Amino acid sequence: MVQASEILEIIREAVVAGEIDKIGLTTQFKDAGIDSLDMMNVFLSVEERYGVKIPDEKVGELQDIQAILAYLNSQGL
Repeated sequence: MVQASEILEIIREAVVAGEIDKIGLTTQFKDAGIDSLDMMNVFLSVEERYGVKIPDEKVGELQDIQAILAYLNSQGL
């Protein structure tokens, strides 16, 4: 089971700008100043690390750590 701390670590590594220290489980990434380019880097890193493909139509729904965790756990991770 994927942990929130793992996703936060990926975000810290992938995001160039934004208020990373203010991100909680349900903090919307846009509210933390994370732009769409940085989010694409996050999604690519998640895909690489966990060996999953996040469908384009799903990306719009994954706007906080809790949503990413729910998606990954629904994939059996």
